[in-house]
Amino acid sequence: MIAAGFQSTPATLEGWSELSNGRLAKAAMIAGYDGIITRDVRMHLDAAHVLKDLPKFAIVIVQLAQAKKAVYLAAFEEALRRTPLVPQPGQVLLWPEVEDRTFK
Repeated sequence: MIAAGFQSTPATLEGWSELSNGRLAKAAMIAGYDGIITRDVRMHLDAAHVLKDLPKFAIVIVQLAQAKKAVYLAAFEEALRRTPLVPQPGQVLLWPEVEDRTFK
């Protein structure tokens, strides 16, 4: 995330491995984080509720295909070159844009 200009800490290192979606966002906000960057598309389903309670918080859902670490990081860096990652308070950013945004 440093390459994208963000300081980040995995939720597991914060002791939040059992938290999800709204509870995770609230814990992060209390701890001083400005947002969450996740691959969990379920966060998208809870985002309206989360952001209603935390209007200064940003949520980024990374829409890259799951892959081995090196391949994923290369795809992430390529996506950063093509599309800036710019979280906005009170909003969900689906990044990078993909043609099919169907969440199941």
